[in-house]
Amino acid sequence: MKVATYTFQSTASNGRVEGDYVLDLSAALPAGCTTMLDVLRTGPALIERLETANLSGARKLRLDEVKLAAPIANPSKFLAIGLNYQDHLEEVLARGGK
Repeated sequence: MKVATYTFQSTASNGRVEGDYVLDLSAALPAGCTTMLDVLRTGPALIERLETANLSGARKLRLDEVKLAAPIANPSKFLAIGLNYQDHLEEVLARGGK
């Protein structure tokens, strides 16, 4: 399942991506579950339910109509590998890979 956090007409929401569209998940989420982090914290049972939820009545928007946002607005951690940066890679290689 592909999910997205998006904004449409100044309102942030979460959706399930299907092709070139995003289907709003608001009606399928339990009360108090408003962010993608809430969805993940709720656990696998909710994620499985969202994968198979009948969203025929959900708002369906073209992806080019919405502004996509980071799935997790304020992550507690940000992990990166220094070798993703060309200058750092060249520096490491110049030192013999150490």
